[in-house]
Amino acid sequence: MFKNLHNPDSAAYLWNPAVLFWNHSVNTLTEQNTFLNVDRAVAYGLQNTTPFFDHAGGVIRNNFVCLVPGLMSASRSAGSDGSLIAWNSPGTQIDHNTVLLNGNEFYAVEFRFATTTNGTARNILADAPIHLRDSATATLNSNLVTAVPGMFVNPLAADLHLLASATNAIDKGITLSTVTNDFDGDRRPRGASSDIGADEFTTNAPPRITNLRLSGSNCVLSFTTFLGESYDIQRAADTTGSTWSLVANNLPGTGGDPQVTDTNVTGQPERFYQARLSP
Repeated sequence: MFKNLHNPDSAAYLWNPAVLFWNHSVNTLTEQNTFLNVDRAVAYGLQNTTPFFDHAGGVIRNNFVCLVPGLMSASRSAGSDGSLIAWNSPGTQIDHNTVLLNGNEFYAVEFRFATTTNGTARNILADAPIHLRDSATATLNSNLVTAVPGMFVNPLAADLHLLASATNAIDKGITLSTVTNDFDGDRRPRGASSDIGADEFTTNAPPRITNLRLSGSNCVLSFTTFLGESYDIQRAADTTGSTWSLVANNLPGTGGDPQVTDTNVTGQPERFYQARLSP
């Protein structure tokens, strides 16, 4: 976590980045970080140097950025720009970040200078816009810039994991081949499509076996699932010393109670079953 890297209004430099790569840096990766009450979270490039790029390529993804309300004075906010920036940095991908600025800064993401081309800002969840400045160009896609604190678990502590009620972000993003996990390392997508922002929502609720019956020589069982999760069904001869063996694995969750059949179980003195989330 990067926390409280916040200069007073009397400081010579008001917008020092917590993470800065410049002076011809290339292909930097900044991911799965939390930035709480920092003047600027990440900067790839700062200077409009010619004929060289200040930074080139690189990725900023799956980060939480949060500024608490009232962190910046009104006069300081009036001179703000972006929290995640690519300045004189062509080809920079800024994808799947969650940025809650609470009115302290103007822009969640900013691309600047004509040399900044072929960048991306995709699946950004923020409460502030994305800005193209001084002739910069970038592809903007599937961003939600009307986020509110009520969408998150504990925004004052920069815990920007999604609540189940954040339905305008869950499954509403585009699925990117370049981003296959989230802030926590959980795979994406877990539902019909990727979630917008750094967090891929999951309940992590364990499945329950809801029905078990014999059908001829087979045992048929049903279990609860969530869409986007995968499940294993295991069996054992007892619950103390036996090894659990697989009946079926990586079964896709449907949101309903699918059935699984274990064949040729008659003649067994007893058999136990469990359903679990696939590792």
